[in-house]
Amino acid sequence: GDVLRNNGARLIDIEPYDDGSGTTKFFAIMIRNSGSDGVAWSWQYNTSPEGIQQHLGEQSQDRIVDLDQYTIGGRSYFSAIYIRNADAHGRAWWWYIGIAADQIDDLARANDAMIVDIEPSGTGTFNLLMQRVPGGNPAWWWYVGVDGDTVATALQQHNARPVSVKRWWTYD
Repeated sequence: GDVLRNNGARLIDIEPYDDGSGTTKFFAIMIRNSGSDGVAWSWQYNTSPEGIQQHLGEQSQDRIVDLDQYTIGGRSYFSAIYIRNADAHGRAWWWYIGIAADQIDDLARANDAMIVDIEPSGTGTFNLLMQRVPGGNPAWWWYVGVDGDTVATALQQHNARPVSVKRWWTYD
């Protein structure tokens, strides 16, 4: 909307939520859409995996950079942010819905890819985005079902910084 246009910006992360009245509201992170960050982009919300697939079929040059599942008024929806997958932003990529935690490493290895977005689906599985960085993926790690001390230890051992930390729980 106006905030994006007035700032010459594009979305890089969006977290839709129900404001309590059944209305979709957003937490949003944006960057200036210029210089090396400048790229054609679009987004969808209150959609389904089929709606996302339809977008990708119609806009085959797009790549998803943020994928979220959320509930509004008791109904499950998805949102997606897309960028043009070309030039400096071009790379091989994959998206998955409803993947069990024990399948994620196999998918990453099979695709020679790294996880760039992972979200709990609310059913004990995960929705995720993977990509292969041209010239080789940087070193990366992911963990599920660990406490804060384990994360802190892993960061220190790998001399790494967190890219994303998500709260996740199981029903057992």
